[in-house]
Amino acid sequence: MDGVTQNKIEKMVHKLRGILEKEMAEILEGVYGLHRDGTIENITNLPKIRGNKKSLRSREGFAYFLKEETITGVSPPEALKKLILNLTFTHLNRLFALKLMERRKVIGETTGRLHKSNDFIHYIVQVLGKKDFSEIENIDEAYEDFILYQCHKTSKEIRVLFSEEDLSACIFPLPRTLKEILEIINSSDLDELWDKDETIGWFYQYFTPVDMRKKARAESDVPRNSNELAFRNQFYTPRYVVQYLVDNTLGRMWYEMTGGKTIITGFCKYLVRPPQEIFLQKGEKSGENKEIFYVPFREKKDPRKLKILDPACGSGHFLLYVFDLLKEIYKEAYEDEKAGKKLREDYPNKEDFEREIPGLILENNLYGIDIDMRAIQIAALALWLRAQREWNDMGIAREDRPKVRKIHFVCAEPMPGNREEFESFVSTLKPALLGDFLRDIWEKMRLAGEAGALLQIEKDLRNTIKRAKEEYKKLSKGQLSFWEEGAKQTEFDFSDIIDKDFFREAEENVLKSLWTYAREAEEKSYSRMLFAEETARGFDFIEILRERFDVVLMNPPFGEGIPAVKKFFGDLYPEWNRNILCAFIHRMLDITGQDGFVGAIFDRTAIVKSSYEKFRKNILIDRNVIFSMAD
Repeated sequence: MDGVTQNKIEKMVHKLRGILEKEMAEILEGVYGLHRDGTIENITNLPKIRGNKKSLRSREGFAYFLKEETITGVSPPEALKKLILNLTFTHLNRLFALKLMERRKVIGETTGRLHKSNDFIHYIVQVLGKKDFSEIENIDEAYEDFILYQCHKTSKEIRVLFSEEDLSACIFPLPRTLKEILEIINSSDLDELWDKDETIGWFYQYFTPVDMRKKARAESDVPRNSNELAFRNQFYTPRYVVQYLVDNTLGRMWYEMTGGKTIITGFCKYLVRPPQEIFLQKGEKSGENKEIFYVPFREKKDPRKLKILDPACGSGHFLLYVFDLLKEIYKEAYEDEKAGKKLREDYPNKEDFEREIPGLILENNLYGIDIDMRAIQIAALALWLRAQREWNDMGIAREDRPKVRKIHFVCAEPMPGNREEFESFVSTLKPALLGDFLRDIWEKMRLAGEAGALLQIEKDLRNTIKRAKEEYKKLSKGQLSFWEEGAKQTEFDFSDIIDKDFFREAEENVLKSLWTYAREAEEKSYSRMLFAEETARGFDFIEILRERFDVVLMNPPFGEGIPAVKKFFGDLYPEWNRNILCAFIHRMLDITGQDGFVGAIFDRTAIVKSSYEKFRKNILIDRNVIFSMAD
C-alpha cells in the first residue's frame, strides 16, 4: 500500500475518531451521568434513564467497567477515558467491518446509501413485515436497529467484535453523527481502500495518534501500563519481512515434509535453500560432508494439524500471509498419498473440499494473542474477511458459505478483578473442588494483561491436579466422577495442570456453572453477564497457552517491560536482559517444541551488543536454533 493511500487512511481514521469520541463522551455524561472527572451522578438526577429498564442495565454495565479499572489502580478520570476509547474503537470497527462485508458480498448493501441501502429496504419488508417506509414511525431508530441486526447475524462467527454483551451494544451514535461518519466512509476518494486486505490493519495502526505516542515516550522511558505497552510497540511489519519469516518457517516445514518436492517453492520467493542439500529418510543420520546441508526427516502431517501462533498479533498481518500459504498447502496435501489420506476420507469430492479450505484454516490452524482487545477485534475480523474474499472469488453466494465455528484470537487479560463478584460465583460451585481450582487460576492470571503470552500459566497449573486426580481415584474407588456432587473432597493447592482430560472436564463444569450464574440474574444484573464473559475469555487464553505450536511468527514488543512485571520476567527468563523481545524468543522456542520453527523480527542490538552475550549463548547458540537470519 503506497504512502498516498496510507495518508488517506490516517486522515480518515483521525477524523472519525474525533467525531465519535466526542459523541460517546457527551452521551455518557449527558444521559448516563458519567462525568469527565470520574464522578457518577445519582440516578435520581437523570430523568432520561430513570425508570427505563434498558438504560439502567446499560448504566450498570458502564459502572461495572469503571469499577474493574479502578480496582487495578487506574484513576476514575482515566478509567472513563478508557471506556470512551473502547466504545469509540468498537463502533468504528463495526462500521468499517460492515463496509468491508458489503464489498466481500457477505451482506447486502448496508452502509452505502444509508436509509436507501438495499438491505435496509429488505429488512423493513421481510424482517419487520412492513409494506414500505410509510409504516415506519421513526426511520432513524429503525436504521439503528437494522445496523444492530446485521451485527447480530455475524456475532456467532466473530463474537470478539460483534458480541451483543459488549458494552458498545449499550450506546449508539446519534443519527446525525452516524450520517456524518458513513458519508466519510463512503466518500469516492476512499473507494479503493475497501478491496484491500491490509486496510483494516492500517485502521488499527492509525487509531492511536502519533502525538499520543510521543507524549508517552517523553513522560517515561518505559511503558507505565499495559495500554502504553500496546500502543508504544504498535509497528506495522513490512510485507517482505512477513514473507521472509513465513517462507522460512511454515514454508520451510512443508518443504521438508515433502522432501523438497512441492509447488510452494514457486510461491515462497524468500525460501532459503542451501546450494547442496540432502533429505534424510526416517532413522538415517547426517553425513560428514560439511559442504552439504542434511535436512532432517520430517513426518508428513494432515494440514489441519499444523498450528501457527502469533503471540503479539496486532492486526493479524503475519497470519494473512500464512492464510495464503496454507491455502496452497491444503490443495497440495489433498493429492498427497500420506498427508491427504484423512482429508480424502472426510471430503471425497475435491470441489467440496476446496470450498471448505478457508473455514478449515480459521478453525484449525491460526492462533493469535495480544494484550490489546482492539487488536484482537481487528485481527479476527481481518482473517474472517480474508476467508470471505476467498469464497467470494469462488462465486459462492453468501447464504451458501460455510459458517466459521471458532476463531482462535484471544486477549490476554486478568480474570475479572471484582473480588466480591468472584467470591459470590465461587460459592455456587459444586463440588468445592471447582472453587479451589478457579481461585488458583484467578490468582495466576493477575499479570496476564501485562505479560501476555509470556505468562507460563500452563506450567503453573500442573502437578497438584495430577495428585488430586490420583487421590480422587482412591477415595471414590472409581464410583463417582470428579465433579459429581457427593464425591469426597480433599484439600489441594491447585498450582498445576498436566492431565488434559481433567482440565477439560473442570473447565466445562466451571463454564456451565458460570453461564447458569449469569442467566439466573440476567434481568437484574448486567454486571454478572460481563463477569461471565471476562471469565470465559480467561479460559480461552489458557487453552491457547496449553497448545504446542508448529510455527510461531511475531514482531514482539521491544524494550523494558512495565514495572509490574520486571521481577516476573527476571525470574522466568533470566537471559531477558531487560528487553522483552529476548523473553519472547525464549518463551516461543519453548512453546513450539523440538521440531517447531520461530520466526521473529527484532532489534539487532540483541545480536551485536556485548550485554546480550548471555542471551545469545544460552538461548540461540547452545540450543542451536538459528536456521536463517537477515540483517
